[in-house]
Amino acid sequence: VLLEFIARPDGMERRSSVDALTALKSSKALPLIRVMAQKDAEVGPRTTAILALGIYADKDSAPMLEEIIRNKNNHPDIRRAAFMAYRKIAETYPDIAR
Repeated sequence: VLLEFIARPDGMERRSSVDALTALKSSKALPLIRVMAQKDAEVGPRTTAILALGIYADKDSAPMLEEIIRNKNNHPDIRRAAFMAYRKIAETYPDIAR
């Protein structure tokens, strides 16, 4: 049921579903969270999804996070969230830090 909320038009519902799914460490949600982290049009839900990738310690998302950090067209909150998530992943996988 929570997976369905990720696709809802309401940003608060998307954020809440990501928070809940991340707390559960739902492996089914991770691909949807990655898409949301890359493409959500709203800053709040996108930031929540990006931070979730750090909580998951999703090493496969590190290159995407690097790109988000480098892209100066991204909202500062999004870039900051990507940096925080990347740092969290690097704590688990120090080999990704260059």
